[in-house]
Amino acid sequence: MGGIVSDLIASESAYIYTGSTCCARFIELADAEGLLSLRTDPVLSKYISKVDSDVDVQKEWIEAYKMREAAGKEFYFAIIENKKFIGTTRIYNIDFPNRVFTGGSWVIRSDGNSLAAVEALLATYSFAFDGLGMDTDVFDVRKENKAVLAFHKNSGAKIIGESEMDFFEIRTARGFDKYLEKIHKIVPVHRFSKGSVTRILKNKGIPYLCEG
Repeated sequence: MGGIVSDLIASESAYIYTGSTCCARFIELADAEGLLSLRTDPVLSKYISKVDSDVDVQKEWIEAYKMREAAGKEFYFAIIENKKFIGTTRIYNIDFPNRVFTGGSWVIRSDGNSLAAVEALLATYSFAFDGLGMDTDVFDVRKENKAVLAFHKNSGAKIIGESEMDFFEIRTARGFDKYLEKIHKIVPVHRFSKGSVTRILKNKGIPYLCEG
C-alpha cells in the first residue's frame, strides 16, 4: 500500500534506473508499508533478517537509513514494476578506498516476471561497479537458499568460505562484465556510468566519495 502510493506520487524523474522490465529509485519514507509487507512475507523473508511488524519502527529505520544515504555510505533501492513497488535491493558496507561493497536486501515480489528480479539486481551491480567504481562485491547467502545460490553461481560469483549456515562469496567487476555479455540479449540492462551516477548523487545532495 505505502509503496504503491509513494510510487504514484513520485515523478518519473525520481527514477535512477529505467529498464526493460522494471525501474529503480532510492527508497523513501512513504515506502514503509510496502517494505514491511515484503519483509514480513513468510516466503520472501525466509532467508533474511526478521523485522518488527510495527510500521512506525520501519519508518524509523528508513529515516536512519536516509541519513546514511545522504552521507554516501549506503544506497537502498525501491524496485518499481508497472507503477507498483515490488521489491528492494541495497548496496552497503561501502569501502571506497578499497573499492569493496556488499550487495543485498534482494527481495522481489513480481507476479509472472522473473526477469524483473534479475534486472533489478544487475542494475544495482552496475550502479556499484560502473557508477561508483567498485571492484568487488563481498556477500553471504544462506546455504538453504538454493535458488539464490544457483543464480550467483551462474552469474559468476565465487564461494570463498563458509560458516555453519552461510556461504561467503565474492563477485568482481570483471565477472559482472562477462555475465552481462552472456545474457544481454535476454536482459538488456542499461548500465550506469560514473558521470551519470555523479549527477544523480549531486542532484540529491549526496557526496560522491570515489574520485578517479
